[in-house]
Amino acid sequence: MQNRRWAFLAQVVCASALGGCSGTPGSSQGDSGGMIAIGGSGGAGGLGGSNATGGTNVTGGHANTGGLTSTGGTNATGGNPATGGAPPTGGSNAVGGTTGGATGSSTGGGNATIPALPKHVLVGWGAGSADDTWAKNSGTKYDVQWTYLSGQGGNNWYNSWGYGTADGSWLDGMLTTIDGYGFIPGIHLYNMGYGHDQGDAGLLTEIQNATWTKQYFTEFKVMMQKIKNFGKPVIIVLEGDSFGMVEMLTSNKPNTAAAVASTGLPELAGLPNTVAGFGMAFLAMRKSVGVPNVAMGPDTPYYAANGDIMNYSPSDTEALQSHVDFQWSFFNALGVGTNQTGDRFDFSASCPRAADMDAYSDGRDKWSNSDTASVNSPSINRYVEWLRLYNQTSGVPWILHQVPIGNSQHLNTAYSANTARSGYRDILVEYLFQYESPASTALRTTHVGNFAHAGVAAFLFGFSDDGDMPTNDLWKDNQPFFNTHVAAFIQAGGYPL
Repeated sequence: MQNRRWAFLAQVVCASALGGCSGTPGSSQGDSGGMIAIGGSGGAGGLGGSNATGGTNVTGGHANTGGLTSTGGTNATGGNPATGGAPPTGGSNAVGGTTGGATGSSTGGGNATIPALPKHVLVGWGAGSADDTWAKNSGTKYDVQWTYLSGQGGNNWYNSWGYGTADGSWLDGMLTTIDGYGFIPGIHLYNMGYGHDQGDAGLLTEIQNATWTKQYFTEFKVMMQKIKNFGKPVIIVLEGDSFGMVEMLTSNKPNTAAAVASTGLPELAGLPNTVAGFGMAFLAMRKSVGVPNVAMGPDTPYYAANGDIMNYSPSDTEALQSHVDFQWSFFNALGVGTNQTGDRFDFSASCPRAADMDAYSDGRDKWSNSDTASVNSPSINRYVEWLRLYNQTSGVPWILHQVPIGNSQHLNTAYSANTARSGYRDILVEYLFQYESPASTALRTTHVGNFAHAGVAAFLFGFSDDGDMPTNDLWKDNQPFFNTHVAAFIQAGGYPL
């Protein structure tokens, strides 16, 4: 979901092969966006490197083992291992800057690496159901197949959307199915934000209810146990938009009341009954189960950074660091920073705007994909600069999810499975992966490197507002752009971290 200002359509995932159910209509959350379950008979049960800029160390002990060499530049100074969590002085910017790019890779990881995951920039795609075989049959070795798990207690993944036993066993089938296809399973857990009668304001009311929160974290503990038993890497993006909405509902005050210790769950007994405690509860549950193979982090929407910094206000000419600091003050307290659990989230998640869609007619500026565009202008460079500054401040990597796949050959019409090139145009997938004239393989590497240097560890494509699907995104050669161009990138070695 781009954010709750624009409606987003998602399916509910509960594939018949995995315990099966028919999709059932859900409800939108009004004009603030939200999820609309579209389901369907036989559908699946719920869709529902390195820190470029100088090798800044991870606060809290994710160590860099070296800086990064920029093209035409020099190695970033700094980048020594963090000891006790304090970043070194110096090395805040590699020569060449954010848009200078790099043709090489980091020598030791840095802020774009996540301990549980492979040490290269991951590429994944979003499947409408866990047993979707498009990626498996595409011939491309994607890293991740991810899907939404949407719903509320009593009608979500935990009981196979009302069609199975309430013990979380549906998840076993999901994990083993995706693993059998050769991919890392990815989950976008969207339970707290789904289907509110009260609209977005219901989010805060919900997490202040001890009964609701107890059920939520009881189910989450089972998810942790299932993933531990699975024994292989799993990625969990937590609650898209929901944390950003809570940030705004609380006026950026993480000490706002919430039900955490008051749930009576022993794993949460020592946590404060605050929104910050609610965030830390995910970490406390993971720690109590002991799950080294899961990487998880909260969605961190830029629209909640003291203004919608990529769309409406403040002005695109305004410096970004103060907005980064504002948002970090909230997410730091939730467990992205050092906290009383002794654990930290592994990454922050961001959903890039579908920036070049002609379907948007609300006056927003289109993003420029020019390499020379100012970071103080509507551009990919500005988005990358926000990612870079936040990565440098937080010390944890980014995973970008719901990344749009539309290209310039789309028809700018609503997606239809029966119409080639239906869907809306976008610029990001071409920026990252185009390799033929007027682009080149070197430019492709530079562009991916720009994101990696800003701390991006993964691009998880699909489910964007553009509505496009990788079976339909024909390029100038009448071949699917996403598959052919991503395949070429992977076959060329990808981008090591």
